[in-house]
Amino acid sequence: MKPLIQILISIVLISCGDKQSANKEVNTEINQKKKETNLPIKEEFKPDSSYVEFWCSIEVLKKTSENINKLDLVTVAEFLASFHNECANNVEFLEWSNELLFEVAKNKPDFLLQILNKNDSLDKDLIKSEFENPIHDGFDINDIIEKIEMSNSSEEIKEEITESLKIAKSKLE
Repeated sequence: MKPLIQILISIVLISCGDKQSANKEVNTEINQKKKETNLPIKEEFKPDSSYVEFWCSIEVLKKTSENINKLDLVTVAEFLASFHNECANNVEFLEWSNELLFEVAKNKPDFLLQILNKNDSLDKDLIKSEFENPIHDGFDINDIIEKIEMSNSSEEIKEEITESLKIAKSKLE
């Protein structure tokens, strides 16, 4: 009878050990799933409200247009700050800003890229979308791409803008 009890105790102990290792495996799997579901969520872009005076501003576009051949860093920064999703219903602003964006990229690619690279308060996705959707085919996209690629900015921002311009080019072909 004693050997039978020893065998039963051994079986119980072994089965408890198996449950513990099984529980460890289940817990490991649960923790892994938790980690997968806790991946960082990309937050929605919220432009800096200190730029509200520039949002959708026809005055900023006018200033940019008047100085297109002698743009300075401040004018380009104000111009880029004028892009905001609230402008979606302002057809005059949308058309003029799109046209000026290509002209700014052609005339001052270094300023454009420098500001986009350093200012996280700008809506870069909206600006890239504008590059992807030119309002007409009067832009020499190849020339702009070449100027962007030759600029002294970070490779990452150059690549992003170049990619957007290539999308625009494919739409115009």
